[in-house]
Amino acid sequence: MPLRGSDRTSGAAAPPGTSSPDQRWACLLPHRDSIVRLARSRGAGADAEDVAQEALLRAASQPGLDLSRAKSYLAKIAANLVIDLHRRSVKEDRLRSHAGLAADAQADDEQVEDRNLAQVASRLVSDLAPELRTILFLRRDGASWSQVGAALGEPPARAEMRYRRAMQPLRRRLSTC
Repeated sequence: MPLRGSDRTSGAAAPPGTSSPDQRWACLLPHRDSIVRLARSRGAGADAEDVAQEALLRAASQPGLDLSRAKSYLAKIAANLVIDLHRRSVKEDRLRSHAGLAADAQADDEQVEDRNLAQVASRLVSDLAPELRTILFLRRDGASWSQVGAALGEPPARAEMRYRRAMQPLRRRLSTC
C-alpha cells in the first residue's frame, strides 16, 4: 500500500524499504547522544563522536532500514565500530613495538661501544683494593655513607673521602676510552 502524503510527515514508522533519506535522518538523529554515550561506555574515549557519526551515516545509507528498530540498529553498528577501533589500536601498538625492534645500525654501534666501555670499567674496578671495591658496590646498591662506614668499620666521612679519591683516576681512565 503506497504511503499518503500525510503519513510521510506524521512521523509514523514507514514499512521497511519505503523510507526516504529525510525520514531516516529524522528518525536517527534523536538517538545521536545515546550512541555517543554507548561508544564512550565501550571504551571509544575521544573517538566516541566519530563512532556515533559513522554509525549514523551507515544507518542512514540503508534504504531498507526499519525505522521502528533504528535505535537498536544504531547501537549494534556503534558497538561493532568500537570493536573495530580497539582492533585497529592493538594492531597499531603491535606495529609500533615491532618497529622498535627493527635493526638500527647506529644503535648497534652504540651497543658495541657500551659493551667495550663496560669491559674496561670492569677491569678497572677489579684492579681496585678490596675495600674500595666494597665501597663502590655498596654505593651502587644504594647504601648511604653511614651504611658504608658501618660495613667497613670506619666513619662515614672517611669512607666517602676514600671513595671520591678512588673514583678520580677511574673517571679519567674511562673518559679516555
